[in-house]
Amino acid sequence: MNSLTNSNLKVYKKLVKPFNIDNLVFLLDEIENSKDGIREKIVNILDNFNFNKNTIGYIYIIECIDFCLINNINIMPRSKILYNEIAKIHNYDNSKKIGWNIDKAIKLMNEETSSNIKIDLLNNSMPSTKYFLNCILKELNDKFYYKNISEC
Repeated sequence: MNSLTNSNLKVYKKLVKPFNIDNLVFLLDEIENSKDGIREKIVNILDNFNFNKNTIGYIYIIECIDFCLINNINIMPRSKILYNEIAKIHNYDNSKKIGWNIDKAIKLMNEETSSNIKIDLLNNSMPSTKYFLNCILKELNDKFYYKNISEC
């Protein structure tokens, strides 16, 4: 019972005993299905920024956020750890390429996106890679019933 009370998940629905097992199964399916379309929701948020969607860095950004959401990670882990996980997905030996491409994509986004948009959405006119990824992850975590994390 302790592990449930210390869980990272928000309360979705309370069931009072005795409850119908079909209701429990239905609610669990509903929670799982709320994760469908995660990539689409990531892309919808990233559409607010002027990314070059044809770059591999943009794809890696989506994969990093997707990886964190699927694995219930609320705050981006150290970049080396995260990039190593993405490298494993692509069967790369070295994760430096991933980090370099993400940094480059965010640098270009910073140059191409107006400061007003970045301030409105991120509270920062020149976000670092980690700050940007954490803010997007927080926005999506809040939409997927995960525990609120501190402000970006």
